[in-house]
Amino acid sequence: MNMVISVQDDLIEVKEYLKKLGYEVYSISDGIASDVHIYSEKNMGLANVYNAALPADNGSFFINADNRSVEDVAYMVEHRYYSPLF
Repeated sequence: MNMVISVQDDLIEVKEYLKKLGYEVYSISDGIASDVHIYSEKNMGLANVYNAALPADNGSFFINADNRSVEDVAYMVEHRYYSPLF
């Protein structure tokens, strides 16, 4: 199964990196149901992403890309790994 990822529109570097790795990547504003949503808390905030995001049938994984390299984000996507929120 191919993982579908939606990325906040202005996180261009993350979006392009994930595409190069072979993921199916869209902008959150495209309104595509996705397994993973990547956002910036500084620029958009989780509440706004949550309201704009369309989850996949089996749910969605949200990743805050703030202070993370594109490699860190890719690792989190691949392993569905996330550090604690608090």
